[in-house]
Amino acid sequence: MLKDTLLALTIPGPNSGTTNITLPNAVSCGSNGCFNTIMQGIVQWLFVFAIILCLAYLIWGGIDWTMSYGDKTKIQKARLKLVYAIIGLFIVFLSFFIINLSGKLLGLPLTNVSTQINTAP
Repeated sequence: MLKDTLLALTIPGPNSGTTNITLPNAVSCGSNGCFNTIMQGIVQWLFVFAIILCLAYLIWGGIDWTMSYGDKTKIQKARLKLVYAIIGLFIVFLSFFIINLSGKLLGLPLTNVSTQINTAP
């Protein structure tokens, strides 16, 4: 198994023997290996963080618009916040598709998006 060879250590043991230290069975690296699993987790958390940040900025722009009381400069600033938040969401989703496409082309599943549909009988 790949994880056993990558995360194994052989050290000199007692009586001129060797001791093998391997990854415990409780630690799961997934079918793609530990590096891919770690990268999938990082990429997924970055996407979630970016989406939450864009939605928070969108809400902030909406609150600023509501609290502008008709002041044209405040409305303009709030409108720009809303536009930037929507552009940010578009960029996040576009980057998701670009990373997913480049991962498919290179054979690296970076986003771990499952295409299987589980149906209960």
